[in-house]
Amino acid sequence: MIGRILALVPCVIAASAFATGATTPTEDLRARIHVPAADSGIAGRWTAQINGDSRIFPVNFEFIVKGQVLSGTVEFPSFDKEFPIERGTIKGNTIAFQSFGDWKGTLVGEELRLTRELDYGKKQQMVAHRRTAARPA
Repeated sequence: MIGRILALVPCVIAASAFATGATTPTEDLRARIHVPAADSGIAGRWTAQINGDSRIFPVNFEFIVKGQVLSGTVEFPSFDKEFPIERGTIKGNTIAFQSFGDWKGTLVGEELRLTRELDYGKKQQMVAHRRTAARPA
């Protein structure tokens, strides 16, 4: 019985491959069950420090990857502020999104190299690393 069901799975997946905007059945399945793309390496929690106004400010990211769509949040703990990620995209190891500035980044090994551009043209560069500790309540 299980063998018959498993034999139908490729047909079901192939029939719905473009229902989520995916280009392959695997991407479609990931989007439907909300599994981040394994090859992106960007999904999860990250932390970095921004140098600005003669101070260093921590910034935390939570990235959610669904196909080529990036969502999540950007948190500035020093200011007790959190902003949603909007218009996020991911292509290979490169990301771009808006959240209190325009962000672009590239995953290089275990580092996420980010640039944030503010409305008045100021650019801030930083390197984010994966967060290993649980987020405080």
